[in-house]
Amino acid sequence: MSNILDRLRNLKNERPSVLRTAGPVVSRSRSNTRMRVVFFLAISVACSVLGYQNRHRFNSAPLPVAAPSADAAMIENQRNEAAIATFKQGDFAKSVEAFELLVKEHPERAEFHVNLAMAYQQLSKFDKAQEHLELATTLDPKDSYALNNLGLLALQTKQLKLAEKSFTQAYELNSQSPEITLNLASYFEKTGQLKKSVVTYQKYLSLPKADQKTAELIKKRIPRLNSLSTQEEEGT
Repeated sequence: MSNILDRLRNLKNERPSVLRTAGPVVSRSRSNTRMRVVFFLAISVACSVLGYQNRHRFNSAPLPVAAPSADAAMIENQRNEAAIATFKQGDFAKSVEAFELLVKEHPERAEFHVNLAMAYQQLSKFDKAQEHLELATTLDPKDSYALNNLGLLALQTKQLKLAEKSFTQAYELNSQSPEITLNLASYFEKTGQLKKSVVTYQKYLSLPKADQKTAELIKKRIPRLNSLSTQEEEGT
């Protein structure tokens, strides 16, 4: 999987980073006297799509020339890759058209629904994006990346219960994924579940594939989260 984490930015100013799959996340003050807790998610939609594709990539082994079904599958995947390239170039409307055709022709393929949802999301067609992400999770309930993307979308559209459910299910299916672990930890921080956020950030730090620059920022952040958590307990 290609690098799935962008650098966490603006930490000193406590500004929310851009959640590229789900748009800007607006921080909210936890109380008038309490210091604002920064929520940072750093997933790029292109990497989310490509990360998904890495899990469903067509076998690169030579295909039998006499196998029409194999040839058809190769063409489908070539079309999918072309649509992804169009998406990465920023032509989201054109990529929607391409993914829509793939979904129409092959409604059983979860990855096409995921990619179409990501394109719809960039066009702010959130209802359609959610519809296709939910279809993808129905077609493949064990697809942790589809659930992760559903969580990001739910977070953007302020469906916090759905976001937590989706992130949690994604983590339960794939606790070794740095992006999924980071999203769950960041969700806990945003919603004021500071103890859970610290525990989950620590799990992120233990992952072999965790981004080192992100890890260094998290290490600096954990003491403050612990302090805020203690203040919260003392205030209750």
